[in-house]
Amino acid sequence: MKRRRRSISDLNSDVLKVIIIFAAKSADGAATFARATSICKLFKELANDTDILKAVEFSNVMIAGIDGSFWQSNGLLIRCARAGNVIACNLHLKHVQVLLELIRTNVRVGKLASRVMMNKIFDIILFYYLKVWMMH
Repeated sequence: MKRRRRSISDLNSDVLKVIIIFAAKSADGAATFARATSICKLFKELANDTDILKAVEFSNVMIAGIDGSFWQSNGLLIRCARAGNVIACNLHLKHVQVLLELIRTNVRVGKLASRVMMNKIFDIILFYYLKVWMMH
C-alpha cells in the first residue's frame, strides 16, 4: 500500500498558529518569525494574528541590529507594538529616545535627513499618544 505524503498544508490553522507561536517565542524569535513568514505562505497568512504578534520575542535584539524594514509602518516591530507586544513597544520608545538624543546633540545631518528623522519621530510619538489615549 502506498503512503500518502503529508505536508504542512494538511495541518489546521490552530496547529499552524501553535507552531508559529513557538517559533516567535524562541530566543531569536523576531528573526525566526520574520524568516518563517517570508518563506511559508501558510505562516504568512497568520502573520498579522494579534496573539502571534504579542508572542514575538525581541529580548535579545539590540536597536542597532534591527533591520530597517522592521521600523517601517507595516514592519514587524511596529505591527508587534500595535498588537500590544510590550518588548516591541519598549524597543520602539528606545528608538525614539536615540533619535531625540541625536537631534538634541546637534549631530550634523542634511536638511532632508533632518526632515525624515523629524517625521519619523512625530509618527512614533503620535502612535504612542493614540495608543495610550485609546487605553483610557
